[in-house]
Order: sequence, then C-alpha cells, then structure tokens
Amino acid sequence: MNRAYVARVRRLTLLSAVVAAALLLGQWVAHPEAREGYDRDFLPAYDAYAYVAMAEQPRYFTVAPWGYRVLGPLLVRALPLDAVRGFEAMTFAGLLASAVLLNLFLLRLGHHPASAAVAAGLFAVLGPTREVIAYPYLVEPVTLALELGFLLALAGGGSTGVLAAIAVLGALSKEVQVLLVPLVFFVRAPQDGARAALRKTVLVGAAAAAATLIVRTWTPLPSVAVGRPPLDAVLQAWWRDWPDTWRGAVLLGLTPLAAVGACLPRSWPYLRRYGYGLAVTLVVPFAAFVNVGDPRVIFFGKNTERLLLYAVPFLFPLALHAIESLRGGPASHAPAVPAAGARLDRVAGGLAVAMVLALGLGLDRYRRLDLRGTRDGPLVLAFCRESLESARRLARGRFTTFDPGRDYFVDGQSDARDLGRMRWYLRDGWGPRPWSISAAEVFTQEARATLVLPCLAPDTWQLALWLSATVPATVRVDVNGRVLGDAPVGAQMQRHLLTIPRDALFRGDNLVGLAAPAPGVRLHRFGVRPDAATVVD
Repeated sequence: MNRAYVARVRRLTLLSAVVAAALLLGQWVAHPEAREGYDRDFLPAYDAYAYVAMAEQPRYFTVAPWGYRVLGPLLVRALPLDAVRGFEAMTFAGLLASAVLLNLFLLRLGHHPASAAVAAGLFAVLGPTREVIAYPYLVEPVTLALELGFLLALAGGGSTGVLAAIAVLGALSKEVQVLLVPLVFFVRAPQDGARAALRKTVLVGAAAAAATLIVRTWTPLPSVAVGRPPLDAVLQAWWRDWPDTWRGAVLLGLTPLAAVGACLPRSWPYLRRYGYGLAVTLVVPFAAFVNVGDPRVIFFGKNTERLLLYAVPFLFPLALHAIESLRGGPASHAPAVPAAGARLDRVAGGLAVAMVLALGLGLDRYRRLDLRGTRDGPLVLAFCRESLESARRLARGRFTTFDPGRDYFVDGQSDARDLGRMRWYLRDGWGPRPWSISAAEVFTQEARATLVLPCLAPDTWQLALWLSATVPATVRVDVNGRVLGDAPVGAQMQRHLLTIPRDALFRGDNLVGLAAPAPGVRLHRFGVRPDAATVVD
C-alpha cells in the first residue's frame, strides 16, 4: 500500500469526519425541542426518566430492561455535567464516533475511499440518526459505536482479546451485542479456519455472556408474571403504525439499494460472512417491544426506525456494491491487515476479564422493587432517588417519617421540581396510581395494602404507624410477609409501635403490609426508628 494512497485515505477520512460533524451539528440545531425546557426533574418520555435515574445512581438497579444497560449511564455519570446535559454530549459524541468507525469499516472491507467517506456523511442524515438526535437520552449512540468497533476488529485481524473486550462493553450497553457474537465464526472462519473461528467465538461469547449474566442476576429482581401481547393487538399496532414504519424502513433509499446489491454475485462473499448480522439487526427492530416485558406496550413506526440504526453498518456495503456495479467498477477487495500482536491480545483479554470482575464488585445488590408495571417515568425517577435517600437516613441512625398529608405530587399539575414530594412509598392496595393521582387523604382500597420501606443495612427497627378508620377494625401488620402484630384502629388517629426484627429485612425495598377485614383504613403517616433515634408524636 503506497504512501500516496494512505495519505489520500487519511484526508478523505478526516474530511468525512468534519462533514459528518457539521451535518450532525446542523440537525442538533434544527431540533431544539429535544433539549429546551427539560432538566433533571422534567423529561420528555419514560425512557429518559429511566436512564437519568440510572445515571444519577449507576451502581443501583432501576427498572428492567433499561437497568441492565449500565454502560451509557456510567459514562454520563463520569462527565462533569448534570445527567441531562451528559446524555446530550454522549449522543453527539457517540454518533460522530459511529460515522468515523463506519468509514473505517467500509475501508477495511475494501470499498473505495471516496465511497466510504460519502457513506459516513450520509449516515449523519439518515432517519434513525435523526430520531436519536431528536431524543438524546438513549444508549443507541454508544451501542452503535461499539457495534462498529466490533465489526472493524472482525474485518481486521480478529484478535480474540480485542473482540472480547468490545463484546463486554457492548453487552453492558445493550442486549443486541450478545446477538452479534456468532458473527465471529462467520467472519473469521474463511481466514482462520472453522476450528479456530469456533474457539474464538466461544471465548468472545463467554465474555459477553458473563457480563450479561452478572448484570441480570447480581442484583436480585422479584419474579413477576409478565404476559405477552396477543397477536391481534400486535397486528392492530402494526396497521396503526404502518405508514411511519415503511417510510422509516426505506432509510432514504438505502434499504432498496442494499436489496439490489444483495442480489449481485459480488455481494455473496460479504453475505456469507455478514449476512447473519444483517438478518439480526433487521428483525430485532420489529420485535423489540417484546423486550419491554409489558403487554400493553407495542410499538413500531418511529421506534422501529430508530432501532434500524443497528442495521445501517450492514446495509451500506451492499448499497455500495450496487453503486460499484452500475459504475462498472471492480468488486471491493479487503486490504491485508496484520493481526494484532500477542501482547495486545493478552492486554485486551485481561481488560475484558477485569471489566467483568469490576462489574461484579461495582454493582450494588440492593434489591429494587419491580417498577415495570407502572409505565410512569416520574415515579421511577422519584422512587429511585427518594428510596435511596431514605435508606441512607436510616443507615445513619435517623428517625425517618413518611407523611402523605405533607407529601403529594399530582401528575400534570404539580411543579416538576416538587418530584420529591411524590407519595412514592405507597405501593399496592391504595387505589390506582396512589403516588401521584391526588392530594387527598390516603385510605386502603383493598383488604391488604403495602408500603415501601427502604433498607441499606438490616437491623432491629421500630415501626411507627399513625392510623384511623371510620369503622373500627384490627389491622394485621407484616414486613415482607412476616407478621409483626395487630394494630386496633378506630375513628381517632392512634399511634402503633411494632418491632421489626433484623432477620425480617433485606438490603433493598422491603414491603410493610397492612391487612384489615375491609378497606377504609386511613394512613396518616408512618415512620421507622433505628436504635439510636427517637420517635416523635
């Protein structure tokens, strides 16, 4: 490879990066609604609340499946910015890095430098890129950059250690990376042989699987029965969103051009190596709603278009094959790339192992209540903030009280800056959306109602309950199902003190249960007294 060619490639690569940055900046300026008016308390939609909650407390789990995607929030936390501005910076940087890596990947596949540079520029104006810019609170930019880094390493020497390190980071960013691990075999088998490629695939897959397993099991999550949406509901949503879905799937003509390229003989070697990745990234966007775990949530349209971002790196080579064929150019030929040295391979492999170990040591095993069923972004944010703050107060030995008469947050009416006043500690049995539906008095609506009791360090505590009821009754009180005692209630508010044994608590969001023969028990307030604190009336 002569020096003049290398210099030309460098100039075109730099030019493509500048053009991509300018186009991304232009779209950023054209979408001020994505940023203006939003802050750490007021955000545009559910995903943003979940990810901001993660970035504020990255060691603690939030809500599935967002809570498993820890890398992006960790990066945001490391920035000298608040969480909202941090996500905006990460979005721009991730998309720009993706444009540069796409250029390098196409060069590595052997495409003409000018074609690779143009493709990197076009990436910046595609529909999925615009969707991410218009909603800059997601992990897609970082995940795509890691996907392209993975593809670039595969197309090069295919070092096991480098691939394993990228796969671990990708698995910590989003689940799609684990699905792409079999590409190691398909891409490397022609050069390395089937046996060596299989061994490499197993090692890279083990690293990605270990990271995924730790994230999904290290923090205990209560098991809940989550139904899948019925087929007729899926078809109705498909029909509803079909206009936006098909327009987005065209990708400004990239998809049909790639389809033409896939039919050409010059594309067949590429499809044998990368066809699996293309299939995965084209199918996943149309079934991604299943991963949410809520049968009420079925999405296509703009959400599908955004997730097609992961298919873009696989579509561009096919589209370039079609263009090269029309121009009469030769089939692309990948330049020879030296394999990574043994030392670099060992260092990268050690880094992958270190990241997995650090993950296990860095994540807190605080057992978070399952918040999937609420689909309430402000609740997720308030719950994660206030539960940990309450747990820390209790761990410091301070008497902690929860007062529904003082704390209320009415969704759509209260100031977003009052999010901390939400009645996040009311769980089941208090009626629909008791945490934010009104500022009224709080009565049990079912025979058993539950209250959230956060705990960082289990100890023997004293629970104080201020209760009343229009009809006299006896309330049986339990913690996590373990009965503490009975509390007689009547028309006048009474305080009841019960001891919570240490072995009834765990590190996480515990539940205090109030069971009565009939609904109608009013909760005035409740509190917890560590050993060194004093209960006040």
